[in-house]
This record gives sequence, structure tokens and C-alpha cells, in this order.
Amino acid sequence: MSTPSTNQETVVTVTFQDHGQDFLEWDIKDMTVVGCRPFQAWVWVGKKVHTMPTLPMQQIVIINEAGEPRPIRYPVVKIKPQSCKKLSRPVLNSKVVTRGAQALLAKYKNGATS
Repeated sequence: MSTPSTNQETVVTVTFQDHGQDFLEWDIKDMTVVGCRPFQAWVWVGKKVHTMPTLPMQQIVIINEAGEPRPIRYPVVKIKPQSCKKLSRPVLNSKVVTRGAQALLAKYKNGATS
């Protein structure tokens, strides 16, 4: 007897405690940040996760640009597994694309300086 296979990949959404920071949720797949809300996707998407919390109020540890572990100062208050097709924003080439970001990129590609 074989087990049924599923083609859905698991994504974990973690919610951070709100301390007024610009990001409140990350979507993490295969220990890589693939989504960030509401802001700063350009900073966090693509970052590798070194340590995932197992319980609320623990911290996520990422790998910084120097290859060293760095804890995120805001504790995680919620951890929720979900399927990829339930992500709230599209993930394209490991980048979260919003209409505002697309407009800004187009503006600068056309020669705008400010």
C-alpha cells in the first residue's frame, strides 16, 4: 500500500509581537523567508533562517550577510503552517512583488532620480 503524495509545499507563517516595527509577519519555506508583511519585504525576503522557534515568545535566528547567526529582537507570538497556494502575496523569484514596488522600480528604470 502506498501513501498518497501531495504536491503542496509547506510554508510557515510566523507573527511577531508588535513593537512598532515595519514587519509583523514572515512566510518561511525551507528555512528561507519568502514573504514579509506589511513592509520591508525587500529587506527580509531571501534571508536564511538559522533557528525557528518551537514555542511562542521565542526568537527567530537568521543568518546575516557575514554568515553569522543573528536573533531577531521581536519575539514570535504565533506560528501557523499553511500551503503555498494560501500565501497572501505572490512570490516571484524569491521576491514579494507589490504594486507600489513595481511602480517604484518602473519609475527609476525610466530615469527618475528622486
